[in-house]
Order: sequence, then structure tokens, then C-alpha cells
Amino acid sequence: MEVGHDLKSCTKEVQIASTVIDGRDVHLIDTPGFDDTELTDSDILVRIATYLRKGNIRLSGILYLHPIQTIRVGGAAAKNLKLFQTLVGKDNMRNVKLVTTMWDKLPREERGVGEQNVKLLEKDFWDEMMTAGAQVDRCEDPASDGYRIICSVLTTSPVTLQLQKEMIAGLAVDETTAGKFVMGELNKLRKQHERDIQELRELVADASMHRDIVAAIREECKQKIKRLEEAAEEARKFHEASLEMLRKENASRCVIL
Repeated sequence: MEVGHDLKSCTKEVQIASTVIDGRDVHLIDTPGFDDTELTDSDILVRIATYLRKGNIRLSGILYLHPIQTIRVGGAAAKNLKLFQTLVGKDNMRNVKLVTTMWDKLPREERGVGEQNVKLLEKDFWDEMMTAGAQVDRCEDPASDGYRIICSVLTTSPVTLQLQKEMIAGLAVDETTAGKFVMGELNKLRKQHERDIQELRELVADASMHRDIVAAIREECKQKIKRLEEAAEEARKFHEASLEMLRKENASRCVIL
């Protein structure tokens, strides 16, 4: 299993590592993180859904890892948390651990800032999940704390994620709660691009503007159109991938019957 040592995601596919702890077989599943620099959220959701559905996997613990060096928690992080919640489901939050990581990379003089960041996370971002039963932990030493945190979830009863339950009920991935959230974010993005493009076109129509400014606005408009097309293409691919998963699932059921 590949391990990242900085803030850039290194996991592109669902990976599994198996070990034995106190005589028990333990399987550690690592998934790409949402808001990846190379993969779209829809790509990641489909990969996670495919893996979980194929193996009918139930999980004893779900670890949400947050690098403590990420001091600013902006809109993207809040969106990722919401997507995580819709994927796991409120009823399964007792199996969730919200873990701050990379404390060992934090300079001693910045420890206070790290502690403040934890309080911010608990108060403004993790509070809903904590109320539903999620626990907060920290990984200061990757070896000892990693082992401790994994051991702490081994005694909990395994659960089926909300995403899995909805797919078992016959929904395509883009029809699940998590899928609808991703589609909703894509629609918001498309509408914002459309508004921006309209505003830029209105500016270009202003004959009093210098031609260099008009040229710059046209270039920006061109980039917005490209992003609009990319958002539309992502939505189309997500829908097609969801339908293909559902088709394969239905086909396998027919074979079994």
C-alpha cells in the first residue's frame, strides 16, 4: 500500500493491506480522498462504490484523516465532509473516527496553532458527526498511534454504509444520497459558469472598452466555457458509469437466479 508523506494525495485506486492483530485477520482499505488533484469526486465515488459492492464488504471502523497542517478549512473541505457523511450515513457514525494526522511533521512552535485547528474542526465542521457518535482522535506517532487507533475499532460491530444499502436497494450510484450530492455540486458549478459567461459577454459588448481589455475578457470567457463543458462532461460520465455498474449488478443477479 502506497503511503503519502505530504499533503498531496497518492492513492488513486482502492487499495487493501491485510495483517493479523491479536490473532484476528484485519484488512485495511485505503481509498482516494475526495477533492483529489487528479481525480474528480464522481470518479472517486464510483471507485469506492464498485469496490464495496463487489465484495459486499462491512466495515468495523471508518477513519477520516485530516492533516493537521491544513490550517485553513475552506469550502472544499466542508463539501468533502458532507460527501463523506452522505456516503457513510448518520446511523453508522458510531463506527467513525475523525483523526488528525501529521502531528510529527508539525514544528514545535506551531503546536499551539494545531491545537486551535482541532478546536475549530470540532466546533464548526465535525460537531454534527460527533453528535451522531463519531469519535475524535489524533495520530502523533504513525507507528504506535496508528496501531492503537486500528485496535480501537476492531471491537465495534461491522456496519453496511448508507451508499451500499442504497445500491442494494437497486439504486444507481448517481441516484444514491452521495451520488445526488455530487450531481448537485456539479449542477451548481455549471450554473455559476453560465452566469459568469453571461456577465463576461455583456462586458465584451461594451464598445467603450479598450481592445486589450476586451481581448482579456474574451480569453477569460473562453476558459469559463471550457470549465462549463468539463463539468457537463463529468456529469455525463458519472451517469454513464452509474448505469454501467447497475447493468452489471442486474446481470449478475440474473445469472445467480
